[in-house]
Amino acid sequence: MKIISLVKSEFKKNFSIKKLVASSILFFLFSILILKITSPQFIPPVSFDSFVRRDEIEELSKKEKLTFEEEFYLNRYIKIYEIIEELKRNNIEPSSWNTLTLFNTLSNYFDINFLIEKILDDSTNHTVKEVCESSVTPKPYSESRLHDLCTGYTKEELKKEYDKNSERISGFKKILIQNNYYEYLAYWQELGEPVQNELENIIIDKKIKEDTNFIVMNSKVYANLNSKHISSMDCSDELKKKVEKDVEQYKQILAYSSVHEIKHDYSFNGYYGNGVESNSDMNANQNAKTVVNQIYHFSFLILLIISINYGGIVSREHANGTIKNIISAPIRRWKILASKFIYLILNMYILWFLALVILTIVVGMKYGFTDLLTPKLIYSGGKVIEINYYLYTLKNIFIASIPMICFLSILFFFSAVTLNTSVTVGVTTGISIISIVFWLLSAYGNFKEIIYTPIWYFDLGFIFNNSFYYIESLMKIYFPWQNGVLISFLVAIILYIMANIIYIKRDIKN
Repeated sequence: MKIISLVKSEFKKNFSIKKLVASSILFFLFSILILKITSPQFIPPVSFDSFVRRDEIEELSKKEKLTFEEEFYLNRYIKIYEIIEELKRNNIEPSSWNTLTLFNTLSNYFDINFLIEKILDDSTNHTVKEVCESSVTPKPYSESRLHDLCTGYTKEELKKEYDKNSERISGFKKILIQNNYYEYLAYWQELGEPVQNELENIIIDKKIKEDTNFIVMNSKVYANLNSKHISSMDCSDELKKKVEKDVEQYKQILAYSSVHEIKHDYSFNGYYGNGVESNSDMNANQNAKTVVNQIYHFSFLILLIISINYGGIVSREHANGTIKNIISAPIRRWKILASKFIYLILNMYILWFLALVILTIVVGMKYGFTDLLTPKLIYSGGKVIEINYYLYTLKNIFIASIPMICFLSILFFFSAVTLNTSVTVGVTTGISIISIVFWLLSAYGNFKEIIYTPIWYFDLGFIFNNSFYYIESLMKIYFPWQNGVLISFLVAIILYIMANIIYIKRDIKN
């Protein structure tokens, strides 16, 4: 009970509303910064006009005589432009699937049908006659495709191909004007194209029209998650097994998220597939939970606040001379030190809880609070389960607090041993700042030993959010982060004991 009374005394001496308000302001500003940094870097497809412009069509149309190649492209431009004008009239914006359909699929059908018309209706054309009779495939794109059609199909087959293409042009054009993503997928299935993944069937069944819907994003990520390339990765077999396991678990979570319409909060590195994160569509899959997940990065700010405010947790008692009153009471020194260390830990948790509340409010104002009330999806026991999002977050905060307690033990050690507040603040502030640099050193440099130090784990946000820096570090040396947390715990105990031994044996004169 004596220690509890001493802890209360520490709160009376050190804790203040002014410090809490100042910390709240810093957390609010940091929340705004995180919101800005993590906002979707969605790069929408370029405008329709950037592909085909009216002035290009007019320029070609003005020429008295066109080459076969120019005539070929002019036909494509005119037909695409007609559809673009209709899309504009219907206020349809470019997206990943409609631009792909327009400038890849339909362009191809327009090109083939143009060449078939030339073969069937304009066989006397000098270029058509020369290309079709040649045994060598010409280099120009239009002529090489013309040669393939002439030599690879009979006239009857060309007529059937023309009719089939015309029907597909009509079908895709109708879907473009309706602007329905699920009908786009369903039409491809009608044409005999295999479904890319099971999630596409979910999109069709749920009739999801917008391709920015999170289930559509799930489908795209699912298609890109690829464990086949893992065998060629330049890393240990142990890490390869981990990645393979991660990939399969992520796929299960994506499928569950889509079936039950619960937004997940996972990010995906290109490390798990073929450059998944480089796809702007997938970066757009942002929700409130993915931003609140950045709460772990607040550890950096909390460490700075504690360093500046409590670097003199022990030494200031000596500087002010109040230590005489404390040690003159019938209280063991180790209890005095224990109360101060407990105060540091409790203060850390108060700050972190405050940061979580402020970040939640800021993010909720941006994205709404609905997603934050939905469950966290995790893979456990061979299946995907739903758990309370905030309970999961608090559990991770507790894990992340263990390396931070190690940091507090460093602060406590210097304050108790040097009895110099300036030295303590300088050292601990420096350590908190360079802890972020350590991630860069481990990811890009050749400093493998860093991963065995507690400093590398002060910001577990890099790990819990599966960041690029964490992935790059794993590629250089595979060391389970749980081992790092254990190292932090052991170092914290050692430093705390050493601080007690040195301080208790000290001859205190002031």
